[in-house]
Amino acid sequence: MPQITNFSLNGLYDLYDYKDCRAEGRQSDLLILYGDNGCGKTTILNLIFHLLSTASGRGHLNSIARIPFKSLTVNLSDETIISAERKENATSYPIKFRITKPSSEPVEYNFIPERVRERILQEVIEREYAKSKNTKYFSLSKVFNPLSHPERALMPNSDDLAHDKYLTTLKQLGLTCYFMAADRKMRSDQIVDEDRSSRILAMEGDQEDRDVIARVRTRYLEDALSAASKYMNMQVINASNAGSKNTNEIYAELIKRIATDSNIDQPSINNDRGGAAEALKGVETRNHDFADLGIVPELDFGALHPILKAASPNNRAILDKVLWPYIDSLSARLDALEPVGDVIQTFLTILNSLFRDKLIRFSPATGFTLIGPKRQTHLEANQLSSGEQQLLLMFCYLLISNESDSIFMIDEPEISLNVKWQRDLIDAMRKITKGSNNQIVLATHSIELLAQHDEMVVELNPTLSINESVKEYESPKKDN
Repeated sequence: MPQITNFSLNGLYDLYDYKDCRAEGRQSDLLILYGDNGCGKTTILNLIFHLLSTASGRGHLNSIARIPFKSLTVNLSDETIISAERKENATSYPIKFRITKPSSEPVEYNFIPERVRERILQEVIEREYAKSKNTKYFSLSKVFNPLSHPERALMPNSDDLAHDKYLTTLKQLGLTCYFMAADRKMRSDQIVDEDRSSRILAMEGDQEDRDVIARVRTRYLEDALSAASKYMNMQVINASNAGSKNTNEIYAELIKRIATDSNIDQPSINNDRGGAAEALKGVETRNHDFADLGIVPELDFGALHPILKAASPNNRAILDKVLWPYIDSLSARLDALEPVGDVIQTFLTILNSLFRDKLIRFSPATGFTLIGPKRQTHLEANQLSSGEQQLLLMFCYLLISNESDSIFMIDEPEISLNVKWQRDLIDAMRKITKGSNNQIVLATHSIELLAQHDEMVVELNPTLSINESVKEYESPKKDN
């Protein structure tokens, strides 16, 4: 999967330029944005998230258009360049979105918001009407003919066809983006109903009192736990189906071997694979680890072991011939489940090592559940501390992001986390995404995160744009 290598942003709020922002270390699965308060970290993450997101109808281009800037360029590790540029100033239209891939023609789309498009068309009509000496011969068809009116040249590559072509090219990069802002809301095209918790806030009043905010954040976590449970259940089902397919192939091979074996009545005692009885013990032990995770039933061959041990050599050879396909089928199922089991085990081990007097468990029947200090009491999400909620929320969506090649962006992941958790955070995140092609992009003030991974830090130190028509905007006041 292509990953972000560097980016440039010019004329943010008609004030700041960020030129060739990149980490000093080699290309990695990790980028950390650092800078003073108000230097633009949150806005940059927001812009990059919407620039790389591919779904139509989710407001990505409108979100970019609402932020005053002149140009944004994101470079990927496969040498693809994705950019958005305004021609005149930080608020002008159209915004030219452009994808340049090696050995390919650039794909462009000129974005003009509907409200602006209508205003421009109205201005064109009024101008043409005023220029007409005889209103009796004024024709709207001429106004809407781009070949006869240079004013219409601002509209090329701005129709639905150009838009679809641009999004199709963007999707071909194979990127999925996640962005957790400081409000702890996860944004992604993969999240179908991401506004459900926001509606709770709206229904309970505009005042953001602590109780309402706490309920919304609890709902965020409940949604994350539910989504992570569904994701892992699907992984278990897919792996089980793959294991079943392998089992069918094993038994088909057994039938074929028996049908063509001329010595079926005189089984050979020699077996290059060794004794099936010992192999059965190995499978039983291996299955126990998966049973502890709740993804397979427990196997108990205790009653079989004495019988197999007491069998005569000739009968043992016959038993081996019967047992080996069964052992192979069990092994095939466990082989298919092993990657899923490793992910679940890693996820649980990390969280349970960090949580104090609490546990998180998983089973396909109940999904992820929280267990209280007495190991018997089930906890609700709102019974966790703010730091525990924050950690679990991040890790649940990080787990889900493994489903596809993803860029996972978090604004200030250190919120509510103690120093020890901050110190362990990135290593834990990397363990959860191990084996994937995901890239983690953070914006932080945490010394613990910065000190341990300084070679991956992108220091944001913008220069001032020289522009006489500097305007004031509200957005910087909310930026971190």
